[in-house]
Amino acid sequence: MSLFADLDAYFKRTGYTGSRAPCLRTLHALTRAHAQTIPFEPRFSSRTLLGMHILL
Repeated sequence: MSLFADLDAYFKRTGYTGSRAPCLRTLHALTRAHAQTIPFEPRFSSRTLLGMHILL
């Protein structure tokens, strides 16, 4: 696993095509793109990996 994220691959996966400027507007846009394209998968969460249950 790389120490640095592959931002090009992440942006492609989320469909994000906006600005890459490090600002709050970009953060909000990235958060929105992530939430709309990458599902929550409890089986891969840190709590599940530690044997804890996630109540949905």
